Amino acid sequence: MATIILDDLTLFHDISGSGEPIVLLHAGICDHRMWDPQWPHITQRYHAVRLDLPGFGRSTLPSAAFAQHDVVLRLMDHLGINRAVLIGASFGGGVALDVALVAPDRVRGLILAAPAVNGAVLGPEVEAFGDQEDALIDSGDLDGAARSQRRFLACRVAPRGGGCRSRTATGRFQHAARVIRRARS
Repeated sequence: MATIILDDLTLFHDISGSGEPIVLLHAGICDHRMWDPQWPHITQRYHAVRLDLPGFGRSTLPSAAFAQHDVVLRLMDHLGINRAVLIGASFGGGVALDVALVAPDRVRGLILAAPAVNGAVLGPEVEAFGDQEDALIDSGDLDGAARSQRRFLACRVAPRGGGCRSRTATGRFQHAARVIRRARS
């Protein structure tokens, strides 16, 4: 595990294994540890890199405006990786897509799980949800934010008529709220 300094950004990353290079990009509610269950298996076969994107985990936020995809490309440059397969989940999937759009020659392939689409136009209902969630988080009501997220996902993502997704999402968001609360104390 290592850190590098890119201007005023401290970027945490972990490298292991040999073979074809892959870069793992975490979801917005996680950090590099999201990949812990897969890490031992991936590193047996690939030259794997996982990082904490700026503002997540052990990485800092730079003081000036920046683009997450530029940070990924700069890390690849620093590590001497010309081309890689990018694996991204949710927010990390959006970052992977952005890397592929701005530097297609640097991307050997994409493996995406529910990627965010940066720049997508959101409807008023989604915008209102985001504003409500931001207000709850800013006020320190992480449990309220978790409940709000659960309701949103149950209504918009889970199939009509229910299903187990909302219960699973509830547990994940409540766990995330507890982790964040512990980290802040």
